[in-house]
Amino acid sequence: MNGPLANHRHEKFAQALAKGMSQVDAYVDAGYKPNDGHAARLAGNGRVQSRLAELQAEAAKEAVITAADIARQLDEDRAFAQSVGSAAACVSATMGKAKVLGLLVDRTDLTSSDRSMSPPSLADFYAHRRKADSEKP
Repeated sequence: MNGPLANHRHEKFAQALAKGMSQVDAYVDAGYKPNDGHAARLAGNGRVQSRLAELQAEAAKEAVITAADIARQLDEDRAFAQSVGSAAACVSATMGKAKVLGLLVDRTDLTSSDRSMSPPSLADFYAHRRKADSEKP
């Protein structure tokens, strides 16, 4: 970890890039006059690139949330729901935790675009269709 750049403008430029600004906008934000070429050149500077990578790595560490974090939060939500007597919220928190931990998977039936048909009627529909197709001359 190298820390902030010695050149204040370069540091501000790297920080602006890390926040998602375009090179030109970051260049202006750092106190320079707008210039596409100079912004691109500064973005290509090895020390600026290194600092940008460092800032992005720090941001990534802070942004990481694990399944364990979510499971813990859902446990807290379930406990709260239980304390206020909300059975539906308890079930919802439990189901959410099961999904996060991979114990439940949402499945979608893609066998028909007609969602009004229940699975047994779909089976009957296809059986009837196969029979009709086999009786064709």
